Amino acid sequence: MTQKKTIVALGYFDCLHRGHRKLIETCQRIAAENGAIPTVFTFDDGFLYAIHPGAKNIYTLKERVRLLKEIGIDEVLVGQSDASFFGQSGEDFLASIVSDRKVSGFVAGADFRYGKGAEQSVEDLCRWGKKNGYSVEIVDLIAENGIKISSRDIRRLIAAGDLPRANQLLGAPYRVWGHVIHGRGVGKGYGVPTANIGVEANKLLPASGVYETKVAVGDARYRGLTNIGAQPTFGVEQLAVETLLLDFEGDLYGQEICLTFVQKIRDIRKFESKEALKEQIGQDIALIRGGKES
Repeated sequence: MTQKKTIVALGYFDCLHRGHRKLIETCQRIAAENGAIPTVFTFDDGFLYAIHPGAKNIYTLKERVRLLKEIGIDEVLVGQSDASFFGQSGEDFLASIVSDRKVSGFVAGADFRYGKGAEQSVEDLCRWGKKNGYSVEIVDLIAENGIKISSRDIRRLIAAGDLPRANQLLGAPYRVWGHVIHGRGVGKGYGVPTANIGVEANKLLPASGVYETKVAVGDARYRGLTNIGAQPTFGVEQLAVETLLLDFEGDLYGQEICLTFVQKIRDIRKFESKEALKEQIGQDIALIRGGKES
């Protein structure tokens, strides 16, 4: 059986923002025109930490693969961020991609760099492609108010809790996936049961606060009130992600949940009593219910 041609989009694609999506759409268009498979090259979760120690991924590799499938990308190549990779020349990096697959071309953003020390640019990529018989398409960067859309700015907005602005730059709402784990049962004890979400340690979370979210459990959809941070009213300082699903009854332990973040409602604060906290939660829920259905 003859291997089908592929067009490879090059990048990190750590958050699939509007610029990334434009690049991937270009890859899909060129692939369709040439009877090829659109393919995305990305990196493992260690890549960001290697170049920015302490930084956390907007989307983990598992989440990126899921999001790519949602927009029609089934073929994903993953670069391993080990010493041998960071020591590779630009030519060796490209050769490793084409060595075991039938690549006919590449797509990259105008600011893409590769090779040891990020020594090579898209100009080098174009020269290499021309020399070796590969098409190369360079995609212009997308700007918002004259400023290039960047993962760095989106990471800053999410970390600050500015989800509406972050979502605007992403081109799609920010999401968090995780499985429901056993918590302390505090909410259930005073009549407001919440689902505790286990999130990967290298996943970037919004700033501590209470957020309006949309919750997906399998095919079911709910409105949610999500608390990220401590529980000072109960003397709990450990960070947790807890979600109250509106109009839901049942047991979610062990199930996967997807949280789509809409906006921050308020900061976390310590209440004088459980009753005062419960009253505030009632006000938060009323605020969410007063919002527009989507």
